[in-house]
Parts: sequence; structure tokens; C-alpha cells
Amino acid sequence: MKAVLKDLRIAIKQADHSQRDTLIEWLLTSEAAKRSGVMDYAINCKPDERPSLDACIACVEKLDLTTPIKEGAKVYRKEKPGKGNFRPIAVFGIQHRTAQAMVKAVLDVLFKPRKFQFSHRGVAPAIAEARKQIGKGRFYYAHLDIKSFYMNFVASLLAARLPLPAWAVENVLVGENMQWAARGKKMLFSSKHTRMLNQARLGIPQGSSASPIVAMIECARLNPSSLGITALMNYMDDFLLLTKTSAELEEQIAKLSEAVGALPGGHFTLVTKSRGHLADGCDFLGHNLRLKDEELRVNPTEANGQKLSHKLTEMEEASAAHTTFYPDKANVLQAAAKMNAHIEGWKSAFKECDDLEDRWLMLPRQAVEHMLAKVGATFDDLKGLSPKVTFHPWYQGEAPAGAV
Repeated sequence: MKAVLKDLRIAIKQADHSQRDTLIEWLLTSEAAKRSGVMDYAINCKPDERPSLDACIACVEKLDLTTPIKEGAKVYRKEKPGKGNFRPIAVFGIQHRTAQAMVKAVLDVLFKPRKFQFSHRGVAPAIAEARKQIGKGRFYYAHLDIKSFYMNFVASLLAARLPLPAWAVENVLVGENMQWAARGKKMLFSSKHTRMLNQARLGIPQGSSASPIVAMIECARLNPSSLGITALMNYMDDFLLLTKTSAELEEQIAKLSEAVGALPGGHFTLVTKSRGHLADGCDFLGHNLRLKDEELRVNPTEANGQKLSHKLTEMEEASAAHTTFYPDKANVLQAAAKMNAHIEGWKSAFKECDDLEDRWLMLPRQAVEHMLAKVGATFDDLKGLSPKVTFHPWYQGEAPAGAV
């Protein structure tokens, strides 16, 4: 697979479209590519959700991306701020996940990130770039996003712009040909659930492992420099625009809105979430950026600070049975390791914030130290016990589409 992907990169670089198309078809139809796709899916599963070897073999034998995948896909509602607002989140089985891994492997080669894009680099680099641009005197901001970005992709327009066979777009990338069902036995056939299922069929599904790369490829078609935009940060469908004057800000919002509306993969509209001067503060990707006495201060948003406090309190209460009266050392260490892993994950997600250790993490670390002291242990005893924690720095339903 690595050799074929390398050949694909060469074909694209040399503009050899015939060789490119031949290699892409092999990557989407060959047994070797299917085996690679199902293994990619299986390796990234949680241990208790990992499919058996027999299930992987059966998937390779059955899967055919040139026809609609008959395996059902499930969907649930993820509430968003605002009355009645939600996004449909897809839950896929082994066949869909394998197909998505195969298509994603191709799209990863096709993706050429732009300097203003940070989805593939992470939240911290985006905040670091914002800090750098604000340091140049760009104190006016606009936080924007593409309204219902994922649902507004159109299969025919997307197929015309991606060098993929039309069947790969229709059967793997978009939701209109998939068999959808509501997740959960208690789901009833009501107008609310009908609306959810109908929305799941629109555009590219949120929850598909191939959807984020499609979104990044689409946004990479923007060219800020040609629009006269010098400070733009993009993460999925979120944008932060920074300028030196309010007049520049309004002019550049208009230009960016027009450029987003002209993106060729669907019908897109850029909306303004907030705008103003950084003296009043700006929330972007779970961080609050604010000028105070002409100095930039970066902190987690209030909602994220509350989320950390609530989560750690929850974990402390859950471990209380192991830490009172007759503490069980093994259980105490495991509970402390879990809390410490959450703290470290939070620290990594918010490493661009000021006074992180003193203001946000000092008390949580003291709570872990207190737990360990009850059994005569230290942080060194947690080495090898700490589970891996991936922490997304967004609060509840406000994560950018595709980052779920």
C-alpha cells in the first residue's frame, strides 16, 4: 500500500492523470486495499469494540465500493446551543468504516494544506498563530463559520471536483444512498426522528472518518492572499479573521463570505458568530483571547473551565469508595492515574493558555496528590498506569463539525 500511495503522489506531482486514475481505482477496488482499510479501522477501534479476525475477513470478501453499501448506518442527535438546534452524528459499522478508510487514504494524498489551515495541525498551533498576529497590532476580530457546512455538500458538485470515481463519492462520501436508522431501542418513529434521519442523508455525514479530509480539501480552495487577507486561521468550518482597523474587518468579511459562497463542492454560506475589538474578548476553538492593558491574555473559555471542574469533581466522587477508611492501593492508583491523565490531556489541549499551571491545574494536581498520600504513593507510581486521554477543547455541542 505504501508503495502504491507513493506512486500516486508521483503521478499527481507529474500531472499524469491516466496513471493517477489507474492507481486510485486500484486503491478503491483491490483486495489488498480492502485488507489495509479494514486493518486501519480495526487498529483504531477501542479494544472492547475491535472486530474479530473472522469479521474482518468477511468484510474484505463482501465489500464493494462500486455499489451502495447495504450495511445499515445509525444516527443520533447531538444538541447544539439554541432552541431545537442539533446536528445528526453518524455511527457506522465495519463495512462503512473500511470503505471510509480506503477513500481517506486516497484523499490524504490529494490534500495540499494551505498556510491558513490548522485542522490537520491541531488547535494549539492555530491559537499560537492568532497570538502572533495579534502581536502585530491586529486587534479587530471576526469569528465566522460555514453554516451547516457538512450538510451542504452536493454529491454531483463534489464528484466533479474530486479525482475520484463517481461511485466512490456516491457510495462512501455522501449520505443520500446510505440506509439510515435512529440509534437506540427507545427511538420512536416521530416527526423529530424523521427530521434527524432526513438531515443525516444531506451532504457528507458527521461521524464519517472521511468527512474531515473532504472539508479540509474544500477549504484549501480558498486563497486569502488573493483576497487581500493577511491574518486568517481556519479549523474545520471555523474561521478567525484579524485586522488592524474595523473598516478592514468589514471589507475582509465581505470578501471571505463571497469566496466561501463560490466554493465548488456545494452551496455554502459564511455566517458571523461574533466580531469586535479584542478588548472585549473573543472565543475561538475553546479559548478566550482578550486584550487587557494592551497585553493579550489567553485562557480556556468559561464553559471549558467549568467542564474541567465538573469532570474532576465527578471523578473524585466516583473514587471516594476506594480512598476512605481503608484505602485499597491498587484501586487508588488506578483512580489517580485516570484523573492525572485527564489533567495532562487538558494541559496539552490548552498549552497556549497563560498561567495554566498556577491558575487552572494547581488544585486538580493537589487533589491527585491527596489521593496518593492516603496510600503512601507519589506521581512516580503512576508511570505505566496512566491511560491515554484525548481531550477536545470545545464545550458540549460547540465542537466544529467533523471534530466529533
